[in-house]
Amino acid sequence: VRDNYDLPDGRRIIVATDGSAESLAAARGAVELFGPDAQIVLAAVVAERESPDLGAGGFGGPLMTEEEAEAEWVERRDEARQDLTDAARVIGDDVERRLIPTAEDPGRALVRFAIDADADVIVVGATSKGRIRRVFTHSVSDHLVHNAPCPVLVVPRPQPGADD
Repeated sequence: VRDNYDLPDGRRIIVATDGSAESLAAARGAVELFGPDAQIVLAAVVAERESPDLGAGGFGGPLMTEEEAEAEWVERRDEARQDLTDAARVIGDDVERRLIPTAEDPGRALVRFAIDADADVIVVGATSKGRIRRVFTHSVSDHLVHNAPCPVLVVPRPQPGADD
């Protein structure tokens, strides 16, 4: 009996993270399943910097200044970098980290990244959305399960009181 599923050398496991308890559980689950020596790539998606002129119209002009747009982008980017750092602390600080700036929704951006990275597995945390909320909003895990170019492992939500 093997303690983990040994992937041949060169296999890439993408672990999507957004800093949530669910995504940290997914990172832990990836290491538990594939072993500490697996080639894991942590990936965090962040919305690209938007131009203040985008969406401006009428007589009012832009909704924010260039400086405000830049500050908003830097804040989002820094939060995503912190999400990557937090996940790396869970599985090992020397893990590869990728920040994915995009105008797409996170699910599409992760599918594109998985294709570009030639991923063998994508690991994500299950969301806490209820059935009704899922009807009106799209979850990243649902999008990946239906569109990813490789298998997707959805790690269950941590149970209340479970060790972090």
